Amino acid sequence: MTDSGPETELAMELASRWAKQLQDRDWKERLSLLNDIHDHLRETIPDFEKFCQVFPQFIAELIVRLGDLEIRSEAQAHVFANSAASDHRKAAGAWLGRHHRQRP
Repeated sequence: MTDSGPETELAMELASRWAKQLQDRDWKERLSLLNDIHDHLRETIPDFEKFCQVFPQFIAELIVRLGDLEIRSEAQAHVFANSAASDHRKAAGAWLGRHHRQRP
């Protein structure tokens, strides 16, 4: 993340705080915990615009810190899809496109 400011600083702090707790979990467990973190942050950051800046940056930095950049599961793709980094979102879209057939 190249932007600086309070939202970026908060996102970096959150990634630093949560990376260790998520490191030894699989992506399904990570996604579940990130859903809880999302809900908690939504409550603690009342400014929706600020929340919408912080959470995707947090996810992008967290993905980098976890170091697992090859998507191998649906849960991992869902995490990547919420990242501020366009390459993470593109990878998620490509993975989901290859692994999910459109339903009639």
